[in-house]
Amino acid sequence: MHIFFFIFLLLSLIEKGISQQFDGYQDNDGLHSTFFLEDDQDFFPYEDNYTHDGIFVHEFISYAFHPFWQFEWERQFFQRNGLRISSGSLRTDELLVHGELTLNEDLSRGWWFNARGIWYSNLHRNHRDVSIYLGTERETVKGISLFALCFPRFNKEDLGVQLGLSWFSKHRQHYLSLALVLPELVWDEKNDLGGESSKKPVGIQWYGRYSIGKFTLFSEGYYSPGFERIFTDPEKSPLQTSHSQRINQAQFKIYYQSQSNSMLQFHFYTYLFKEAKSFYEMQNDFDYKNVTSNISIRYLFRFKEKQRLQLLSQYVIKDARSLGYRQHDFDRKDILAGVFYEYFWSDHALELGYMLSLYDWSYNSQNDALDAELNNKYYDKVYLGYAFTFTENAIFRISVSHQPAIKGFGGGSIQYMMFF
Repeated sequence: MHIFFFIFLLLSLIEKGISQQFDGYQDNDGLHSTFFLEDDQDFFPYEDNYTHDGIFVHEFISYAFHPFWQFEWERQFFQRNGLRISSGSLRTDELLVHGELTLNEDLSRGWWFNARGIWYSNLHRNHRDVSIYLGTERETVKGISLFALCFPRFNKEDLGVQLGLSWFSKHRQHYLSLALVLPELVWDEKNDLGGESSKKPVGIQWYGRYSIGKFTLFSEGYYSPGFERIFTDPEKSPLQTSHSQRINQAQFKIYYQSQSNSMLQFHFYTYLFKEAKSFYEMQNDFDYKNVTSNISIRYLFRFKEKQRLQLLSQYVIKDARSLGYRQHDFDRKDILAGVFYEYFWSDHALELGYMLSLYDWSYNSQNDALDAELNNKYYDKVYLGYAFTFTENAIFRISVSHQPAIKGFGGGSIQYMMFF
């Protein structure tokens, strides 16, 4: 019964959150994009977070899951049922949310019930991803399965489907899963904007994990050429005449574990968002693109029985530009670093940390320039965390972090992960 409770809860959150705009951002469907052009921030929100000095410190270090949590989540992703969530303060009025649900129920005779849910919102992405795909998997030959998943929606034009093929090792801890994703299968027939697709948003999603000796390789991502749509009926779409959107993301990891309590992790992540819209009032036409990439190295080692140290370094590149409305070019580079100390006793762990960002950005525009005084090039935080392990299948962490300055920004986070 607990499985269906989680499904019901996540579906309820999805229908509340994804059916509307999130503060001017697009949801993962990119639909229902009727704007009121009087409010420039709602119409064109892409520049809002350019000068946020701690944007990558918050998202990639302070509120990221612990590397050992990440490793365990990936190991059991297709083996067990799991839920994890991380939420932390980004600004005085915004929270980062990273939630995931995975269900793998063995129904016997080669049949499995699967669910893949995600609730993801942060500042470096230009869309909020809230979705859950439900369906079944059938093992056809030993280790090879076919699956079909559906994302049910109240508005039928938003309904999505995944069809795919998976390979699993004996215990389903090594895997390769490929899915053909049809995110809006019947949009042309069901949308109420009179829209027609000249390119449908067909994509490929993958998950892969394999261990060789002390090395473990992991990758997941989504690739799609995106969609292109036109709106020829001014009564149904009185402002917009065309819309195209493309959203891709991928990550690759290499783990090296010399012993159970030590780990070296290499991680590459990249995110692409591209969106273009045209209107009857052509001065509002725009073509926007954002590419954010992150390369990181983490090293964790125990130097005494109850103590561990984590060292990390990351390099983040953000390249964004807009053509047409609010035409501009923006480039930002961050060098991130951090050191964390962990002390263990019984089922408890105390964490102390320090993290910083050395950054620089440039902005060229025909419009008003960004305030150069905001480019102070340095941001740091101190960190205090506490983690409690309920059982080997459930762990909880709470933390606070603050800039070491009188008027600095402070925030807290809560994280939870369990398998059931």
